[in-house]
Amino acid sequence: MKRYASCIGLAIGALCLFGGTGSAFAGTTIYNGSQCLRWTSTDVVPRLSSGRIFNDSTTQTMRVDCPILHQDFGGVFANDDLDDADIGIVDAHTSQDASCWLRSVYQSGSSVYSYSGGTRNTTGFGSQEQNLDFGLANGNSETWYYVGCYIPPLLNGQSSGITYYRAQE
Repeated sequence: MKRYASCIGLAIGALCLFGGTGSAFAGTTIYNGSQCLRWTSTDVVPRLSSGRIFNDSTTQTMRVDCPILHQDFGGVFANDDLDDADIGIVDAHTSQDASCWLRSVYQSGSSVYSYSGGTRNTTGFGSQEQNLDFGLANGNSETWYYVGCYIPPLLNGQSSGITYYRAQE
């Protein structure tokens, strides 16, 4: 009975230490590409397919923002930064690359601050998924994150698009 009570005490202590601070260890979150949003109402309307997003316009590049939920707020494991992010792109266009960038943004009063996590471009083309990997994006408890992308237009009946994006806090 004493051993059982010790185990419960340890479990409660761990819960208080790791979960009772108001923050959570977010770890890695994977989002499907269909969670990306077109940038303005005049941008290309994307086609959704099995949780992915594609550009079916034959003339326009598609501009989208892919929001990342900030879940880790300065607790035991957190530093408020986005530690890593990547995005899966299908680039079917023979002469235009997809281009994506990672941003952290926060507003203080009337000022908006934006920090770059870098820009990545696809290389080559085809129906295979290409992974564009970003590193660290600095942040604070007021920060929100997103990956923005330009996706090339349809070419020869083949669409380019976003399959997933992933973030690690």
